[in-house]
Parts: sequence; structure tokens; C-alpha cells
Amino acid sequence: MMDWRNGNATAKYWVLKLVSETVAVGESEFRPTTSSADATLFAQGILGTRSNAQTKVVLLINKRNSPVTVTVPGATSATIVDSKTHQSPPRTEAITATTPLVLAAYATAFVTVAAA
Repeated sequence: MMDWRNGNATAKYWVLKLVSETVAVGESEFRPTTSSADATLFAQGILGTRSNAQTKVVLLINKRNSPVTVTVPGATSATIVDSKTHQSPPRTEAITATTPLVLAAYATAFVTVAAA
């Protein structure tokens, strides 16, 4: 998970770090989620508790070598690991339910959804 040439963290490291920060062991619940029929996108809903507050996150993974556009109702922000972040920490983008999220090839995003 580290690049042996320069010691920088790789995308695998940053995604694992996001998973560990998002999914609280024993306090998170995975919700049944439907992915696209053509298998270009994987989606998993996660309900969890962070700092005594209910959190709703949708994990999105682009499984193809081409960009995919996604709209998530109730979305407020997305933390993304993709080719733009390279070996840097994930970037966070503010999004809305009407603003589509464009996931680059093989990108992973954790989309925060407003609590209802």
C-alpha cells in the first residue's frame, strides 16, 4: 500500500483509510443496494454512528476504464480517490442531488447523504 520508490501512500491505502474512518465496527449497518445492470458501478449504502450522530454514506466504485456520471438524491459531499488524487490524500467535493458526480476510471467515492 506504499510506493516502494518514494514511500508515498497508494490509492489502496487511501481507500482503506476511508473505509476505516467511515465504517465503525459494530456500529455500522450495510443496506441492500442495487448496482447498475451492466456492472459499470458498484454501490453500497452504509448507516453508521460517528460522534453520536447518525451518518448515511453511499460507497460508489467505478468498475470500468471510463468515466461514469452518477446522481445521488440527498447527497451533500463526496470524498474521492481517483487518478487526479494520485498518491495524495482523497479530495472532497461539495455536491447536491441535482449536481451529478463524475467518477473517473476506477474511482472510489464515499458520498455523504443528508440525514432525513
